[in-house]
Amino acid sequence: MEVATGQEHALIRTSKNRLVSWRKDPGDQLLKPPQEVLDAKVRAVSAYRRLGMALTEGGHAYAWGVGVSTQGGPLLISEPKVAAIAAGHYAFLGKADAVRQDAVQPEAVRFLAGDRPGGAPSDVNAVFPGDSLVTGKSYVLKNVGFGTPVQGPCVGGASPTLLALAPATDADVTLQEGYVYPAAVRPGSDLAFQWRVDNDGPAKATGIQLTVQLPTGTTLHPKHKSAVDKGAIVDLGGGRYRFKTVDLEPQEDGWTVPLMTRTAADAKGELTATAEVTAGNIADPTPPLSVAAQVRDDGDKWESDDDSDLWEDIGKALLGGLFALFKLFSLPGGGNSSQSKKNNRKPKRKKPKNKFTTLRLDASADVDKPAAGSGVVMTWTLKNTGGKNKAKSPAVTVIVPSGLTITKAKPAKGAKGSAKTSAKASAKGSAKVLGKRSVLFRPGSLGPDKEAKVEITVQVSDDPPASLTVTGTAVAGNAVAVPHKLTVKPRRKTALRLPRGKATPERLQPGKDVAFEWALTNDGPSPARKTKLRVTLPKGLEHVTLTADAKPLAYTREIPSRMAADVPDLAKGATLKLAVRGRTPKDLIGDLTTTVEITADDAGKAVRDSVTATLRTTLELTGKIVGKVAANAYGTYVWTVRNTTDVDATDVRLSMTAPPSEQVLLHSSAPQTTEANGELLWKLGTLKGKSTAVAIVTYQIRPDQGGRRLGPTAATVRAANANDAPVGEKPRAEITERPALIARPVLYGVPVVIGKQAEFSWSLSNEGGDASDVKIVVDVPKELTGPKVTSPSGTADGNTVTFSRVPAGTVYPEAVTVTGTLDAPRPGAVGVQAEVSYQGRTLAGVACHRMAVSGASLAVTAAAGNPATVDAGAPATLTWTVSRVAPGPLQGTFLVVDVPNKVVVTALAVDGHEVHVRDDGRHLVPVDPASAKPVTVQVSWRADDDLGAGPVTFTAAPVWEGEPERVRTAPVTVEITRKAVLGVLPQPSLPDPVVAGTDAQLVWDVDNSAGPSSCSALTLSVPALDGCTLLSATAGTVPAGFQIIDDHPKRWVIDVARVLGAGHATQVTAKVAVAADAAVGARSATATVSGQNPDATRTATGSVTVGRVAQVTPTPTGAPTTCTAGDQVSYLWSLVNDGPSDASVAFTVTVRGENTQVTVPPGQAIGAEITARPAATELTWKPTAPLPPGASHILAFIAQTNQVPGRITLTTHLTVNGQPTTQPDAFHTTVTARPAAE
Repeated sequence: MEVATGQEHALIRTSKNRLVSWRKDPGDQLLKPPQEVLDAKVRAVSAYRRLGMALTEGGHAYAWGVGVSTQGGPLLISEPKVAAIAAGHYAFLGKADAVRQDAVQPEAVRFLAGDRPGGAPSDVNAVFPGDSLVTGKSYVLKNVGFGTPVQGPCVGGASPTLLALAPATDADVTLQEGYVYPAAVRPGSDLAFQWRVDNDGPAKATGIQLTVQLPTGTTLHPKHKSAVDKGAIVDLGGGRYRFKTVDLEPQEDGWTVPLMTRTAADAKGELTATAEVTAGNIADPTPPLSVAAQVRDDGDKWESDDDSDLWEDIGKALLGGLFALFKLFSLPGGGNSSQSKKNNRKPKRKKPKNKFTTLRLDASADVDKPAAGSGVVMTWTLKNTGGKNKAKSPAVTVIVPSGLTITKAKPAKGAKGSAKTSAKASAKGSAKVLGKRSVLFRPGSLGPDKEAKVEITVQVSDDPPASLTVTGTAVAGNAVAVPHKLTVKPRRKTALRLPRGKATPERLQPGKDVAFEWALTNDGPSPARKTKLRVTLPKGLEHVTLTADAKPLAYTREIPSRMAADVPDLAKGATLKLAVRGRTPKDLIGDLTTTVEITADDAGKAVRDSVTATLRTTLELTGKIVGKVAANAYGTYVWTVRNTTDVDATDVRLSMTAPPSEQVLLHSSAPQTTEANGELLWKLGTLKGKSTAVAIVTYQIRPDQGGRRLGPTAATVRAANANDAPVGEKPRAEITERPALIARPVLYGVPVVIGKQAEFSWSLSNEGGDASDVKIVVDVPKELTGPKVTSPSGTADGNTVTFSRVPAGTVYPEAVTVTGTLDAPRPGAVGVQAEVSYQGRTLAGVACHRMAVSGASLAVTAAAGNPATVDAGAPATLTWTVSRVAPGPLQGTFLVVDVPNKVVVTALAVDGHEVHVRDDGRHLVPVDPASAKPVTVQVSWRADDDLGAGPVTFTAAPVWEGEPERVRTAPVTVEITRKAVLGVLPQPSLPDPVVAGTDAQLVWDVDNSAGPSSCSALTLSVPALDGCTLLSATAGTVPAGFQIIDDHPKRWVIDVARVLGAGHATQVTAKVAVAADAAVGARSATATVSGQNPDATRTATGSVTVGRVAQVTPTPTGAPTTCTAGDQVSYLWSLVNDGPSDASVAFTVTVRGENTQVTVPPGQAIGAEITARPAATELTWKPTAPLPPGASHILAFIAQTNQVPGRITLTTHLTVNGQPTTQPDAFHTTVTARPAAE
């Protein structure tokens, strides 16, 4: 920013290099800057008295205002190619201590001078001799020589008025873009590099040279040898070459001579050539520019030796001494140069006046808040907003801050300008990435109201700041530079990964150290910051420490069992080893589980893991074979597992090696075992500390194993928290020889009729070893007369049968048979005992039983008077008659009565005597077995009230001990019908009466008292009550569904019960909201209760009374305590209804005067009825509409006093809904005498 002040005016150069002019008189046109200055960017301003000067960024100087010697006349001067300005009486250039290349030459300095009033030009000539360059003007312009080179700023003197104009000398030379052909090249091919040079400064660029570093894998083309020999191309060594090009006028550009190379046969990858440009008069060095080609086997193969025209042009440019800028279209593929063959110099352009325009630069991003590591596409739009002139040489420079990296730039599709992709591409524009942080976009000429766009792709860094500002600047030769900023707010993104941790050791011992370890990895892309570790400790862990990469972490305890610690920041891809160490208590009784939870900024959800170290104990195993083991007998293993510590052993499993299958057969085990792969396995579960568990398994020894050995047998006990424990001494046993004689009864339980021949038999088998001297002795009972013992296999002698030898595996189906006549006194079981002995030793006694039965039987018939129909829920009785058929003893005689489902037997009677009733559906009715007369059985019953209509069948059948013949049952079928009688009784409302503006409850009692059947789908229908809204309903104590049916009339239908049993009742409550303006009085409510299965309806009429309750408060808001005699006095009251109901109000105010007279003139009481009385005036307000709850009403009137002092008394009275609500209230106003006039 810069400020220059003169007489009655000031000039300001803003931070954006725009000119602002302030004038004391805005209409003073002499001090107004020229429009072309206001439209341009300026780099210096100067002022003196009524004179102003400005220097544009293009090096154009302007002077305007009133010169001292102009005698008040206007002054307007425009001078190009100026480096510095100063306004004053005298102007000087400071002498330099040393001569520099860019020093201003003495003869190049021009001074503009004006004489003071009344003076003569000789005053100027006396100071600055020499001829004037202009004539007929009110100022002097002359060349001034100082005899030595000078430089530095121009300084204005005191008198006379002088303006110093120094010419610009600096050029601004840059490399704008590069070109390589072919872009994809095959090894051994020719390759050309070329750059475009631009002079954007105010002065001519001279002595321009390019220095090029060729890439490894290329060599200078052999046909350049003559140019190297003659010095047109200078070999600097190491693949560096320098050559010249022509001078460039301001704002001129062009392409260099192509530098021809040849790629090596083994070249590969990317070949990048880098150029640097220098000139004799540039102040700042220009950045280098690189261009690259890709070496590919499928690339282009170019042999430039065949292009004679190309090499002729190169020779003319280099060897002819012209060093001209080259035409790009001479290369294969074309280019964007449009200059002639001879040179690329642009003709000198006349600087037209008033050709300025304005620019606008906008930008947007496809993602406002991109994630770290992601890509963002920015679109920058340059528009020529001037309505008349083209933008000359427009360009946009975009610079991104650290945190963003440019990966690609290209003109947007459809916009003016395109990226150069080949030698034939259009040269009207380009988008060039300059390193990683900037892009230069040149769209070419841009017409009025035209725009061009460039797309720039940037990569967000892994660890970006929260906000990034991208800066763009648009410039043109005839427009002021326009900056623009685009803000991107990246989101850091961290991905924490916590694999499964481990415990060391995995199996604990009490009083020992243990470590829980995890490896935390940050998968990025951003670093993990503010990482917090929370550890939930197991109960009992002592001396706890936390470490990260073996370094201790400071921690706090959030709760006794949870520790929290800050973890160091974790870079992308880094892994941090976390450990929780401690010692187990000596009285440890369970596993230890440690849980970690880790959070970090920008990491999303926390990562968690739990690691369990199991508690260890020690087991012992012993085993033995109990008893004597014999062939064809059983051998039993008993295993004892002992837990030797106080720690519970979990998931205890015992396994034993099964004996060979050819030796034994598995018989039984306790607990249950499983056998697989030659092993038996017991799952014993948890074994308490210092306790034991036993497992038993029994094997049947095969008959041929006598004289052999069972075992030794191996076994091992295992547990989840104990080491494997094998049995110490493997059990073993010798197998002895042993027969297995088994006698079994034949025809066991088969009935035999009393008085008939009966037979009792036994079989005999030897399932063990051979047996000799086997005897069976039969004990004949007294019920069997004439007994005879026989045997087809042995020798019978009386009651004894002898077998001299019974080989192993022998089976005698009928070893012993006893026959005789069955002479039992009554039906029932008759048993005969047989005793088996082996070599004098009794082995077993076996009984054979037969069932003695009678020839008599029972018959049952249903009574003729049994009911055909019964209502569900009603009692009923069915009758059967039981009779004896055929003679003979009977025992255990019953009548079995089966009843249907949902039928309950209430009483049983036999010949009028009640008997016990069973709880289930089958009833045993005892019948006297000795009775010769028929027996009457009565069954009293009741069907459930919800039993559906239809037939049900009762069945009666006689039973008795023995072997009865097939008897017939006596079924009785009864048709079930359904019947229900409903009742409904309205109850008083709650409250009674209900209050308008509140909620109330309407109540009905509903019953099914008469029954006898249940009734389902009960509903209560009530016409909707005027002024009431149904809110909810309950049936009994539970919420009930309801519907509002908009029929005529409107009604409420409430669900009462899904099923209402006989004799049951419920209460229905409907919660209603009573409107505040509900009409007062009683309402008739006819309720109808309806049900189904069976269909039933009952109606009852009740009454609901509505009343109103309103709390209305009159509050005086304007009742003065004093007034002056003769004045008017205003009074105001506010009536507020605090509800809940609407209020019909009447408010009366009685006004009286004491020692004074007070009146209320007509029209002075708003909305009131005024009644004048001899001693008072009465005002009554009766609002036509009720006052709703929460509303207020203002009552006001104006009273007129006379000239006599005294007191005004006001008495109020309020009536709400026809009832007085307050005691009369009195207010007083003192009337004072009016002050005497002074």
